[in-house]
Amino acid sequence: MAAHNPFSESWTALEAKALGAGFRPRSRPWNLLQDADARRDNLNDIEAIAADTSARLRPVVSGERGDGASDEDCALYRELSLFDIYTRSIPPLDALVQDFSPKRVQAYAPFRAAWVAAFNDVDVRARPAFDAAHAFAGFFQIRRAFTHIFRFIIGSSRVTAALRASVWEAIFSADAARYRRALVDRMRDVSVLILGPTGTGKELVARAIGRSGFVPFVEERGCFAGDPDDAFFPVHLAATSSTLIESALFGHKKGSFTGATSDRAGLFAGCPAWGTVFLDEVGELEPSLQTKLLRVLESREFTPVGADGHTRFVGRIMAATHRAIGASAPEGDVDDGTPHFRQDLYYRLAGVVVRTPSLAARVQDDPQELVDLVRFVSNVVAGNDEGAGVANDVIAAISDRAADYPWPGNVRELTQVVRTVLVHGVLPADAFLPAVRHKNDRVPWLDDVRAGILSVDDVVGHYVGHVYDAVGSYDGAARRLGIDRRTVKARVQARLGSVSE
Repeated sequence: MAAHNPFSESWTALEAKALGAGFRPRSRPWNLLQDADARRDNLNDIEAIAADTSARLRPVVSGERGDGASDEDCALYRELSLFDIYTRSIPPLDALVQDFSPKRVQAYAPFRAAWVAAFNDVDVRARPAFDAAHAFAGFFQIRRAFTHIFRFIIGSSRVTAALRASVWEAIFSADAARYRRALVDRMRDVSVLILGPTGTGKELVARAIGRSGFVPFVEERGCFAGDPDDAFFPVHLAATSSTLIESALFGHKKGSFTGATSDRAGLFAGCPAWGTVFLDEVGELEPSLQTKLLRVLESREFTPVGADGHTRFVGRIMAATHRAIGASAPEGDVDDGTPHFRQDLYYRLAGVVVRTPSLAARVQDDPQELVDLVRFVSNVVAGNDEGAGVANDVIAAISDRAADYPWPGNVRELTQVVRTVLVHGVLPADAFLPAVRHKNDRVPWLDDVRAGILSVDDVVGHYVGHVYDAVGSYDGAARRLGIDRRTVKARVQARLGSVSE
């Protein structure tokens, strides 16, 4: 059971099988907002069963009973004892997640004592193939993964639960037992590509994965090899020039270009084995840099700008884009103003593909999802003290018009709605995009164009805003429109300002 994805529906089925009539059903799988008591009670009962069975097997695998232990007895004792040690370690490990210190970790001494008590003086077949320090690091990784997945992925819908399950697999694979046996040091070789509409929280998903890597525990020093929260390195490719991107990722040597007054290591060189370099909006990457990135993925080597020798990359690469780069990567140049994306690079990036669902899909599955997200965003925007009051104001403001609203801007748009209510106290009648008020995909400003009542400046402003909404970035919209990025930004901000007035 411990090898299965705890965010999947199959985990619930295994719980039911293990507990029989004592199982407490849940309406939603694995979220913090519903059925929390039932989930905790089920796990408590499973933990009690594991501890009791392990204790009853101890005399068998230790040779205290003369009939000897079978391979099955030894394997069962090993797995149940690991599960028992893990569950007893959850409180101190969770405390360590919340208040990590690079100094000596006090929780390891009692953990190692429990390990020795469980596995000393038992049949060698009943012992794990790894030591206590490795197990401690693995259990710490599991607790960090739970914490970050629930922290960065909010909601109670099955759509969101499926997203959590995908994120868990990106960290541990679908088979945690195989991960433990063979993939701990190899999972970083499997890159992650996060796909989804703009505003759906792709960077939050990346953070949940990137901050949940396996960090070795160094028993001799009594501490972890590094701080996992300091090993996530995001780069927004659409908001950065190609020269700066190349320097930021690959580093450079002093004097390699104008302004290079000293050596720079770059993110690839500074990323530890448990770290992640996250390339946001990778679909905007220039072709020359795509070639260099492909080399990193294929050989794990790169050359800093102006250097002669190669440097090795030991971390993991994640990327995200709202573009359908897998399906829209034909040979030759594309004609939509965005860079041609190499198919071979796509296949190397897409070792694991995680798809972030639209807000509309989440709300359609469970209307409570919108309320949950409003409360979460309100706390982020207004702070925990004022968040609850702001959330109530937002819920009241949108209650009569959110049922069929498609939320084209997704959570990013919802965040803007929260900010609008925070500032104005109410939601202006025209604060939502026109899609909520005009059915059959009609766009009001196009109606005004047909009627000939808009100025040239108004038409240009609406069209620039339309392209920006479709592309999701100022740089991407500027390339598509053939104008300067600052012009796009000014037009978009002017449009947003007129909406909120």
